[in-house]
Amino acid sequence: MAEQTVDPAGQSGNGTQASAQAAQVASTTPPEGYVEMSRLSGALVKIEQLTLANRALADASVQKDTTIATLTAKITTMEAEKGQLVGQHKTALDDISTKYSDAQKELAKKQALELKLGAIKASGHPELLAILDSLPTAENAEAQLVIVNQMAQFADGISKKREQELLAGNMDGGTGLGSGSTAAKPTTSDGWEAYIATLKPGSKERATAFDEYFNFVSKPK
Repeated sequence: MAEQTVDPAGQSGNGTQASAQAAQVASTTPPEGYVEMSRLSGALVKIEQLTLANRALADASVQKDTTIATLTAKITTMEAEKGQLVGQHKTALDDISTKYSDAQKELAKKQALELKLGAIKASGHPELLAILDSLPTAENAEAQLVIVNQMAQFADGISKKREQELLAGNMDGGTGLGSGSTAAKPTTSDGWEAYIATLKPGSKERATAFDEYFNFVSKPK
């Protein structure tokens, strides 16, 4: 068998080549904890973007809270103003309702008074003016005249009695007419009634006296 020989030079050359390859691998493998610059820069950019986005969200949240607080305060103010206006409107409405009710009552009184005065004038019995407030109020002029005529039946008895007394020369000194006076006008309701009673029923003088008496009692006191 032939002996194998090893060339020291060849063995040395192979060792040098292996060492170079190992050094090349070592130079291309990053050390432990090494981060590439591009990756680091990308990470920093991403972190900055996230930080800015988070800051924007925080600012938006603060602005939203401020807007909500402003709207809440505005709503509270509007509710208070609404309550105040409702109260004012209710007070004004109550005042108008009261005034309207009072006006309706005054109008009803005025209409009743005019109805009674018209019926008394039409009946020719002004002596009933003395009990004007006591006369019942009817729904219309015709019904009011019926009431006045019924009351006049009682007043006629009084008028006839006074007429008889006057014809007998017993004029009441409290009638407002002076004894034996025919020119002076009465100054009281009793005086007018007594004066009218002296005039002939259906005469022009009696009708004129009725009109003058009606004007007398219609004057403001």
